[in-house]
Amino acid sequence: MVKNVLWFLTIATAFFLLSGCADGEDKEEEFQESAEEKANVIFAEEFIMFISEDRYERATEYLDESVKEEYPASELENIWSSFEERLGSFVNQNYESMEKDNDQDVITIIGEFEDGEIKFQIAVNQNEKISQFTYENE
Repeated sequence: MVKNVLWFLTIATAFFLLSGCADGEDKEEEFQESAEEKANVIFAEEFIMFISEDRYERATEYLDESVKEEYPASELENIWSSFEERLGSFVNQNYESMEKDNDQDVITIIGEFEDGEIKFQIAVNQNEKISQFTYENE
């Protein structure tokens, strides 16, 4: 009888220890994912900040190669200039949302100008590069 009780206690202890480890791993994974998402939001905000400061070459460093071909520094400058011609000076940017799309985070940022807003959508891939950049008038 004593052996059965000891056997039961050993199994119960092992079960509780193992279930606690799994819970810890889940929390660590959630924390890691949350930290990566926050870093990607900051990354997208920095990209907009560099463009708004006329630092187009610096902004292109955030782009993956395929997007860099579509949006070289000169094109980013043309786009930003057209925003300012239509909407006035840039005032601020506000993070709106973040969605998962396959292996990338799509961050939506609202760019505020004196006379209107632009909605930016910036996809950041697992290589920590911008894999998609779109914009539209709000």
